[in-house]
Amino acid sequence: MQGGAGRCMTYRKPDSSYWDVKLAAYLHNPIDASLYSPYNVDMAAELRKAFGVSADAPSGAEKAGILASGFERGTLPGSSEDGKSGGPADFFHSPVITHPVAETGALEIDITEQGPAGSVHGSLCAAVSDVPGSHEWGPRERFLYTHLLLRFKLAEDNVGGLGALWHRLPADVCFPDHSVWQHNALASAFCSTMEMSGSMDGIGMMVCSITPVQAFISRARKLRDYWTGSVILSKLAFEGIRWVVENLGPDHILYPSLIDQPMIVEYMRHELAHNTPAMPKTPGQHADIASFPNKFIFILPVHQADEIAVEIEKHILSWWRKLFEDVYTFTSERACRGDDEKQQLKSIFERQCADYWDFSWSAVRFAGTSDVGELGDLLPESAFSGGVKLAGLFSGLLDKKSIASLEHNFKGLFYPASHSLLQSSLASEKSGRVIRRVPEPGEKCCQCGEFESLHAGRDGAWKSAQHYTETISTFWSSLRGAGDIGETEFSDKEHLCSLCLVKRLAYRVVTDSDSHLLSNIFRDYESFPTTTHMALYDYFKRNNITSGKEMRDIADKVHENIDDTAPRGIKGRLENIDRYYAILLMDGDYVGKLVNGETVSARWETSMHPEIVEWLKKKSPDADYRDCWNSIFEDPSTKYRGLNPAVHAMISESLGDFSLYGVTSIVNKYDGRLIYAGGDDVCAVMPVHTVLNAARDIRRYYNSFFRFVDIDGESTEISGTWAPKPGKLSVNLGRGRGEASNDISISAGILICHHKENLTEMIKNAHELLDKVAKEQCGRNACAIELRKRSGGSRVARAKWDNREYWDAFSLITEMAASGEDSNRLSSSLAYRLQQYTSGITAIAGSHEPEALLDLFFMSLIEKSIVKDSESIKKLASAIRAITVRPGVTDPFNTEPLLVALYLAKGGIHG
Repeated sequence: MQGGAGRCMTYRKPDSSYWDVKLAAYLHNPIDASLYSPYNVDMAAELRKAFGVSADAPSGAEKAGILASGFERGTLPGSSEDGKSGGPADFFHSPVITHPVAETGALEIDITEQGPAGSVHGSLCAAVSDVPGSHEWGPRERFLYTHLLLRFKLAEDNVGGLGALWHRLPADVCFPDHSVWQHNALASAFCSTMEMSGSMDGIGMMVCSITPVQAFISRARKLRDYWTGSVILSKLAFEGIRWVVENLGPDHILYPSLIDQPMIVEYMRHELAHNTPAMPKTPGQHADIASFPNKFIFILPVHQADEIAVEIEKHILSWWRKLFEDVYTFTSERACRGDDEKQQLKSIFERQCADYWDFSWSAVRFAGTSDVGELGDLLPESAFSGGVKLAGLFSGLLDKKSIASLEHNFKGLFYPASHSLLQSSLASEKSGRVIRRVPEPGEKCCQCGEFESLHAGRDGAWKSAQHYTETISTFWSSLRGAGDIGETEFSDKEHLCSLCLVKRLAYRVVTDSDSHLLSNIFRDYESFPTTTHMALYDYFKRNNITSGKEMRDIADKVHENIDDTAPRGIKGRLENIDRYYAILLMDGDYVGKLVNGETVSARWETSMHPEIVEWLKKKSPDADYRDCWNSIFEDPSTKYRGLNPAVHAMISESLGDFSLYGVTSIVNKYDGRLIYAGGDDVCAVMPVHTVLNAARDIRRYYNSFFRFVDIDGESTEISGTWAPKPGKLSVNLGRGRGEASNDISISAGILICHHKENLTEMIKNAHELLDKVAKEQCGRNACAIELRKRSGGSRVARAKWDNREYWDAFSLITEMAASGEDSNRLSSSLAYRLQQYTSGITAIAGSHEPEALLDLFFMSLIEKSIVKDSESIKKLASAIRAITVRPGVTDPFNTEPLLVALYLAKGGIHG
């Protein structure tokens, strides 16, 4: 185990032969091997030849493939010539994809329309040989294309009639819960790492982390500052990942998934000579989102961990330096007079930006049975006891069969323990760090409140405090007055530090160059909505205002008004709703436990092909295999599949697909604006009356099992039997152990706030709503909605997502309140009238079976209000009871959820 900043050593970069060997190792197993039982070894050579590499697999490829298989599966008998007596299933005639995380949700594949399996291999080799422009690529570009993009091209072109199934063809017919791409990537990464380290024991993994996160992105006056900060942080992570991609290989990355990531796709466009015909159409459809988290994990030779960490940190900081120096140059040319002022400004940029980011890392080698004693000193026994028991069972089985195993140390079974050790080591390293930033002098930045506001004066040369203040004002007046600075770029008294200025002006220094990876992301930066623009969503709809310029002009006028009165010269009437917008935060629950394998609910039995399970339980003529596996199936301590690199990769890719095809599309559907979607972490700003539906749809997507993404990026949930067609077959997280489980779930915090409230404070409040109310008070798998009125006071509605009665009732109330003529709509005065009967309602709530009595009581009150239809009265009474009464608590009656529901429906016109 290692951690820290590393020593100053030099990493030796790989040459072209490294990439040739890597690709040959990657193709040790044919991409279409699962269609043949058993496959002909000559097929692998044919495929390597089609790829333009040596027909012979490298010497370490077989060993790496066996080692990778040891990480992915248990000990099973090999296939015999008839493909049956040894046990393995016939995937071509019985194609099934099992779920790698959930214990239910297997997907049957209908490939009855395809021709003979052998014809698929011929089509594959022809397709690979005909990739446009590939003859011009070097070995590295060829490998990058093969791992990152080839599956998309095969799926789009419907090669062999398999369509989107190319994304999920299994590596092993016995365990069709992970793809051949994941297995081959693991094998090639192991092969390269063994070559560099000299042995299997030198293979390990590293985690790198970049901080601070919220301290950088959440300090923002404008929504676009918040978004830009998220993009910059995502780009910093990408630069670290980019170093790994270019110096070890994309196959080494375990987390986050690189497949379909917008920055990776944009990077590949430039690597492959921009718009080469080889680029598939599907990837990178949402290029404007911050989708990389601040942490990444990859395979490496552990003896080179120090050198690699140093190189990654240098690479990340080099990009950051280029960015802040470009912003400095842009600023100094517009606000400084002479070289002396420029030098003074540069010194502040250097002081504030150069050492801002903290880079932490940890590395461990993969543990095995020989490391159990050391693991016991570092981790709780529960972290590795299952691996110990499985290793004993498999070892005994191998001994009975007199099989000499290459991987007798069973490192694969201890992957969860290795990963837990890696994460705990990183946490320990970060907690032991002391951040020593020199306190900033003078006037503080009006946005972050931490760093000194920028100026061009020389420190220590101030004649007076007034002179210092005037120098700052002169600097900012000059910058605001520059001819190419927009009128709304800075407010009249806005004085920023260099870090906040980088967030404000980053788009100005990257869009000049089409080759910059951020150019597409920032292309429409100036049209990014403000909080006022988002709050005016209903106003624009009511008045049929669709022009972007007209919307921005009206939003500026409304924002500039000192009070909430409507400015002159705009259409229609401004309602109360037109001053409020919603911040939506969502975060996966117990994701750390999921990626550690603690909450993986898939069992060995459900991960296997059903024919193998049946064979092991009933048809196997070999009692040794049968007894071993049935013992595993039935023992609570061994029956769960647990974590392995392939499952880890699948979780990473699932979270990527969730961000790209779930969150992004849903936020757009409901007219919101996504700030970031990094894996399970979501932030968006939304119109008030669409935000809850968006949150519910995102939650459903998070817990879906299998989805099909068509060529246009539209995602559809699929189950049962699915017939392949061009697009992408996506495997999502599913559910945890039990339908009401919080193991795999996502919580939401929805803050409805005034458009003029301090954005930094609102973001902070939204995080507290998510963390303290939805997660802590509700126990996760929950949603909390807070209506924060500018006039004072706060109202909250909260419940677990699985409380369907609550959320169905909440939706019914909002729908009824929003429908019909004004005279027939619900009035929030009903809620205030209900408060007068608090003592009576509390008494009824404490009675035996209070639901019926409460419904009758609420019906009697509603009949006196403006709702007339008897059926509506009955439904409404039951809905009000469901969200306002919680029997069995100290204060069982609370009208706050009703007021929140009514506000979402009609914008608080009366409240």
